[in-house]
Amino acid sequence: FDIVFADIALLERRIERINENQKKMKVADREQAIKKVEILKRLQADLENGTAFRDRELEPAERIAIAETFTLSSLPLLVALNIGEDAIGETDRLEQDLAELLPGNSTGGAAICGALEAELVGMSVEEEAEMRTGLGAGEPGLARMIKLSYDVLGLNSFLTVGDDEVRAWTVRAGTMAPRAAGVVHSDIERGFIRAETVAYDDFIDCGSVAEARNRGVYRQEGRDYVVQDGDIVNFLFSV
Repeated sequence: FDIVFADIALLERRIERINENQKKMKVADREQAIKKVEILKRLQADLENGTAFRDRELEPAERIAIAETFTLSSLPLLVALNIGEDAIGETDRLEQDLAELLPGNSTGGAAICGALEAELVGMSVEEEAEMRTGLGAGEPGLARMIKLSYDVLGLNSFLTVGDDEVRAWTVRAGTMAPRAAGVVHSDIERGFIRAETVAYDDFIDCGSVAEARNRGVYRQEGRDYVVQDGDIVNFLFSV
């Protein structure tokens, strides 16, 4: 709510500046300024009703009206709720409460025990896993926050595998295969033929690309394929 109030104040100052400058404007410019003020006041009223900019689809004229104003409520919102060790068992309920407090688009929240995460940093992988299981603490807080960040920002990652490295590439959710190929290299997008892909979980279950082929989960996909989060992809191209 503080973020929305801050935007209300920003728009108010913007309206005041436009009104102050109207006396110096030409007639045509003054008419445009009046229209802009009307739009800003309408946006301000929506904010006062609790609708953040991230929760609405702005019209072109509205986008232009606020283009010179850095509105905080148009940014994605991610909340980390720091809880005590005695509340770890209530994580699911607390995150449901957070979800109710953070409705709308581009928002997310997680309940994380900061003290526990700090304690686990110095442990081996095996010790950490054992302690998390014993406390019912789930996956590491950092991993959860990274996943939430990707969800809130509308991003996916796919993997490519070479002789000397395995690399993750980040794209917008909904990106088609040729565009994803272009993230790796523009030549691959330009000469795109097809994508050979297997989902990460399927690959781990199969244990190898050969077994993935045998089970029919290693697929050939064309230009209209939408790359999924966790896909392991080999792009075939010719330039």
